[in-house]
This record gives sequence, C-alpha cells and structure tokens, in this order.
Amino acid sequence: MQLVFVIAFVARLSVALVVAVTKGGALFPDEAGYLNMANQYRLGRTELWDIYGTWGLWKVNSGFLWPISLLFRLFGFHPILGQTLSALAGATVAVAVSSLVRRHASTASALAAGLAVALFPSQILWSSLVLKDTYSWMALALIAVVHGWWSKRGNSDRFYQGLFAVACLSYFLTHLRVHTFVVVCIAGLGAVLFTSGSRRLMRAVAIFLLLLFLPLTVGASYFGADTVSLRSNLSGIRAGMAAGARTSNMADMADTADTADPTFESIGSGHFEGLAYLPTGLRVMLLDPLPYQLHRSPNLKFAFAEHLLWYPLLLLAALGMWRYRRRLSTDLAYTLLVTGGLAVMWGFVEGNFGTAYRHRGELVWGIAVFAGLGLEAVRESLRCRRQQSTATNKS
Repeated sequence: MQLVFVIAFVARLSVALVVAVTKGGALFPDEAGYLNMANQYRLGRTELWDIYGTWGLWKVNSGFLWPISLLFRLFGFHPILGQTLSALAGATVAVAVSSLVRRHASTASALAAGLAVALFPSQILWSSLVLKDTYSWMALALIAVVHGWWSKRGNSDRFYQGLFAVACLSYFLTHLRVHTFVVVCIAGLGAVLFTSGSRRLMRAVAIFLLLLFLPLTVGASYFGADTVSLRSNLSGIRAGMAAGARTSNMADMADTADTADPTFESIGSGHFEGLAYLPTGLRVMLLDPLPYQLHRSPNLKFAFAEHLLWYPLLLLAALGMWRYRRRLSTDLAYTLLVTGGLAVMWGFVEGNFGTAYRHRGELVWGIAVFAGLGLEAVRESLRCRRQQSTATNKS
C-alpha cells in the first residue's frame, strides 16, 4: 500500500510542479476560476458574491475549495498548494483500490490494480490540477472501503463508527457533485439490502436518511431529485456542454437524426430522447475516442493512446465481474452498482468527449477494482493449468 501511495503521489506531484512552473498552476479555464474563487474567499472579497450568485457556486464546490482557501490563508496564494492537495487525493484513490482488491484477491493482484490507477495517464493529469474530480473519486473509493468494513459483524461501536465515516464522506461528496452523491446512495442501498452483512436494515435506513436530507445542504431538493431526474431538456444540456468544443459528439447525433425513422421527432423529446441517446452516451464515456474521430482535435491522440491501458482494463474488469458475480460482498456490490450507475448518469448528458474524459475518472477506480479481480481469475486459471500439467507429467 505504501509503495502504491508513494508512486502515485510522486507521479502527480511531478506533473503538478511542471504545470505550476510553466502554466501558473492552471491548464484550463476551470482551474483558473476555482483558484480565483478560493483566493477571493481567503481575502474576504465576497461583497459581490450575492449579486452574481457566486455563493451558490461556492456552496456546491466548497468540499475542495474551502481547504484550498485555508491553505492560501496560511501560506499565501500559491497554486501548487491546491495542486498538492489534489495529488494527495489522487494517491489516496490508488491506495483505496489496492485495499479493496486485497480483501478478495492476492497481494500481487491488489498491487497491480493500485499501480494501474497510480500510473494511469489521465488519472495523473486530472489529479495534478485544481479540479473537483479527484476529490469525487476519492470519496467514491473510500465509501467503498468503509462499506466493506461496516458490513462486518461487530458491536454497536462498529455501526456508529461506520455511520460517521459514511456520513462525513457523503457530506463531502454532496459539496462536490450532488448528483454523484445521489447515485452513491442508491448504489449503497442496493449493496446493503442485497448482500449479507451485520445490521443491514439499520445501515439501509441510515443511507436513506442521508439521501433524504444531505442534498438540502447545497440548495437541492429532498433526495436530490431535481439534479438527477430525466428532464425534457437533456439534449439542451448536452449541447451546452459541447458548445464550441472540437471534441463535440453532437454532429454525429445530428446526422443520425436526419437519417432516422420519420417518427423520431415524435419520440425525440423527454424521457424517450434521453433513452435513445444513452447508447451513444455510454460509448462516449467508455470507448471514445475512436479512430475516425481523431481529426477533430490534435489532443485526441493522447486519449486514444491511453486505450492501450484502458481497453485491457475494461476486458479484465468484465472478467472480474463475471467471475465474482455470485460472491459479491457489500463493498464489491457497491463498487459495481455505483460504477454502472455513474456511467449511465453521465451517458445521458455527455455530448462532448472533452468533458466525458474528465468524468470518466469517476469510473476508473471501479473498473480498476474489478480488473484486479479479473487478473486474479487469470492467475488462478494459469495456476490450475500448471498444476494439471505437472500432475500429467508425473503420471
């Protein structure tokens, strides 16, 4: 575990230092905006925030902006401080993945899964920048770790300690992405109710209450229903996220709509439109960029090269899911449900690979967990074959 953490942290901090020195700590406009907001908060320059609605933006990002602003208050405005915090969060994700796999597989498979996250190029990039994504991954993975511990038999102290940990991580996640938090709670409920474990009903009720009330802390509705509902303007959301982006997928959708059945327009709104787009959205989240898309942006070649790691991880993860389908513990069930749920959620709204590439990070840790289990299945198969071969030779 320590080796995984050190490798992950050094890789991320190295990139962070390069970005801090050459780009002033910000590669993208989002980072510059977050850094400016954290700096304005630490200086107390919030007089106009009510007028421009900045407090609302602060509230839904305070999970990571508040600790960064605190560092700025203590040591001055140095973007590398925020980047270092992101690097620590990213390294924690790699350790959490390794820990989850180690519960169900050998040390070698756990180490491989942890190193896959530690050295995965896009994971290194996004967790070297001042963005909320890394903190979201960390919360997702740590909640999985807690679920595995929480479900074990123990006294009442274990229940309350687990509840406290889940509540703190859930509150933190709510102040990053409330819609991701909703998916986490739904996945947690499913995992708790459909796997064995201690105090299942009490844990399920606790998660239900968190889902009911925590969204209110960021101005959302009960259960966060207003953030995850299948709204009639999903196509508008996709168009907005893809506006001006060379990696937009909307041109493909326009071509598809033009050649579609004449009845497409009558079902192309509301729920039906969202469901019709979902296969394309899942492709964007899981498989893009494809070779025919590389002309859209010169930067796509880097994401395409990452497929050399990403596609094998997907194949190993599919094998791991299949081999462990009948022995899912609470932590594995949660990991499976939350990864699938987030893929579907983002699949409804992603019309631009540029944003999908970042949001894919919420899936990578879960894919890596099952890839580690898939690797364990391969190792077990090879071990059995060697034993059979040895037995045959002796006979």
